[in-house]
Amino acid sequence: QLRSLGLTILYRQVDVACEPEVQALIAEVSENFGNIDGVLHCAGVLSDNFIIKKTAQEFTQVFAPKISGVLNLDRATAHINLGFFVMFSSAAGSWGSAGQADYACANAFLDSFSHYRNEQLRRSERQGRTIAINWPLWSEGGMRMEANAQVMMRHKTGMTALTSEAGLRAFYQAIASGNAQMMVLYGQVSRLRLGLE
Repeated sequence: QLRSLGLTILYRQVDVACEPEVQALIAEVSENFGNIDGVLHCAGVLSDNFIIKKTAQEFTQVFAPKISGVLNLDRATAHINLGFFVMFSSAAGSWGSAGQADYACANAFLDSFSHYRNEQLRRSERQGRTIAINWPLWSEGGMRMEANAQVMMRHKTGMTALTSEAGLRAFYQAIASGNAQMMVLYGQVSRLRLGLE
């Protein structure tokens, strides 16, 4: 459908945690298409387990796509006149999440890095407005939650899985906000407000 509109779609798969692969990808895109308008960092994996049971390998597996990935993308695009640099973080980065200490920590890093990168932007050391969006669970997408856990979440907090339509609306609002960080919540507004007080 996109090609029928005259757009060129290319798909390249690289390990965002591997700096040489990221550098090569950015060089290829720049060489073939000119300027890169923006970066969306959406990488992440889960390895749920209580922190006292987690191995160093599990921490590394969860940290790599978030922390190494975003640093590699930032270094590879440091010389490019970006319009935006968007990181898909998680509400877990602000609130924590049982069994996801490593995931929460990696997302908290993205949140802090957004503020740091915007400071670099003010000093003309980087280009492209930067934002970390703390997403809740999406109803569609790669990361899933078991149905009974979703029911518990809804009863406990009033939060429900974010629909794609609402998520895209929130995405554009977050980009337009000018903030370095924004959290998106979805569900029963009155219950959600109580949880924030």
